[in-house]
Amino acid sequence: VGAAAEAPTPRIAIIIDDLGYQKAAGERALSLPGPVAYAILPNTPRDAYLARFAHARGKDVLLHLPLQAEQDRSAVGGSLLLDMSRQQFLQAFASSIEAVPHAVGVNSHRGSLLTRHPGHMGWLMEEILDRGDLFFVDSYTTAESVALRVANESGVPALRRDVFLDPD
Repeated sequence: VGAAAEAPTPRIAIIIDDLGYQKAAGERALSLPGPVAYAILPNTPRDAYLARFAHARGKDVLLHLPLQAEQDRSAVGGSLLLDMSRQQFLQAFASSIEAVPHAVGVNSHRGSLLTRHPGHMGWLMEEILDRGDLFFVDSYTTAESVALRVANESGVPALRRDVFLDPD
């Protein structure tokens, strides 16, 4: 048996994120064919609507969880911040996950500061694990992120993104 026969089959997951603000753009994105996942920002005007719209069409919904960035000029509503107490952190997460019905996973929005902190990532992974069948995708906005390592240590199914496509 040659090495090529033993190579794993390549797999691709496509996640379209930053949904939640615009109804028409969200519906257009959600009409894409195939197994595309959609990450919806909590506390946006169309968060619950687009999550239900996606779920009704058999699409995977992810909570696009705002995490504090290193250069956090304009924190998004519901952001998890470094200076939050554990109770504030957990309340903010609970509010965010409730805002996006049918979420099967969580992926990070921004987070170049918060994903470097094992304690806060531990709090997040405990909450994800406690909620059952959720997984985590690290958007990997900094090479210093410990989110994937902490997820693996906590028993949370997790991956990190490899390729990031932006309209720019």
